This record gives sequence, C-alpha cells and structure tokens, in this order.
Amino acid sequence: MPFLYAVLGIILFLIMLFLIPVRVTAHYEDTFEMSVQYGFIKLKLFPQKEKKNKDKKKKVKPDKKKEQPDNQNKKNKKAKNDKVKKDNIFVTFYRNQGFEAVIQLIADALGATTGMFGGIFRHFVFRELYLEMKIAGPDAAATAIKYGQISSAVFPAMGYICSKAKVKKYDIDISPDFLAVKDKAMFHFQFGLCPIFVTNSVIAAGFKLFKNVLLKLIKEQNADNKDKKSIEKQVKKAIKER
Repeated sequence: MPFLYAVLGIILFLIMLFLIPVRVTAHYEDTFEMSVQYGFIKLKLFPQKEKKNKDKKKKVKPDKKKEQPDNQNKKNKKAKNDKVKKDNIFVTFYRNQGFEAVIQLIADALGATTGMFGGIFRHFVFRELYLEMKIAGPDAAATAIKYGQISSAVFPAMGYICSKAKVKKYDIDISPDFLAVKDKAMFHFQFGLCPIFVTNSVIAAGFKLFKNVLLKLIKEQNADNKDKKSIEKQVKKAIKER
C-alpha cells in the first residue's frame, strides 16, 4: 500500500505540473522583447545576448585542395536556407524585424492555426492581443491604395486567428498616415497554454497519423499479398494443366 500511495502521489504531482500554464509575453515597437514564464520561473528569450566572437587560429594543410568558389558559395547558401527553415516564426521575426516582418509574422501565425498545430492553437488563451499599423506612402493616393491592400489582408487574417483561440482583450488599429514617409507597426500580446493540452494534441495527432497513413499502408500491403498469391495460384494451375 505505501508503494501504491507513492506512485499515485507522483502521478498527481506530474498532473499538477502539466496543469500549470506556460505564459508567453511579447512586445514590439522599436525592439522585439519576448519572455516565457512557467510558475515562478521566468525566462527572457529576446533580445538575445550577443556572443563574443573569439578569433581562433586555423591550421592550413598545404596538401589540401581548395574548393571552388562557386561550389563554396552554393554550399553556404544551402546551409543558410536550411538554417532559416529550421527557425521558428519568432526567431525569424527577431532576425528581420520591421513592418514587413510583422506582416510575415501574421502570415506565419495564420499558417500555424492549421495542421497538427491547429489542435494546440485552439487551447491558447490570449489575455491581451494588440496590433497597431501606420501606413505611409510617397503621396496621398499611393498611401490610400496601400492602406486598402494591407487592411483587406490583415483584418481577415487576425479575425481568423482570434476565432481559432480564446481572446479576452483584443484591438487592431490600422490607419493611413499621410504625413509619414515610412510604414510603422507595433504589437503586444500575452497568452497562456497548459502543457497537458500539448500532450493531448500530440497523442491525437499520432493516432490520426497511424489511422490515416499506417493502416492505409498495411491495407495496401495486404492487397498486394493477395494479388501475389492469386498470381502464384494461377501460375501453379497453368503448370499442372500442361
């Protein structure tokens, strides 16, 4: 019995840990700031601390052949592209920042509401979600056209994102600025998510993958085996008849 009580206590403790929400707060105006808090533990993700580059002497072997410049450039470009693909949407935004980066962040967030991550996203609880955009252009006509294009894309996107999550405080302000010469954007959001919902969504996604993909492959393999056995029977029958 004491062993059973200990096991139950550990299970209850783990469940309580999974029920504590993870809170993410992000703010962008001139610089991007983002932090994550879990219980009493708070971690600042952005801005990242710059690492000091230490010059290291490299030994060059005289017999080693040098790579062609074109091949080296292609490899560097490929490595750079692979690195960008692995980055999440916030790392990508931190590296770019600016008005266009805000629009790209909205597009990436919109894409994240579908697929496997969509099951997790519906458990997001946004306490605050604010977005402000000032649209500028070379003249009044260009500013008005640009304002219409951006607002017709951003408003539906933000509306769809908010419909897929729980939002308590929400405000989107997109307006033309006929006196400014540069577009400007700022945002602030804070959301919470319980880790247990992430676990449930991953399990559900795994079950769905097994049901839709693996079972289908098994059925196809069984069908191929049946066809193979049928062909073997026909061959054996033809040999006997001869």
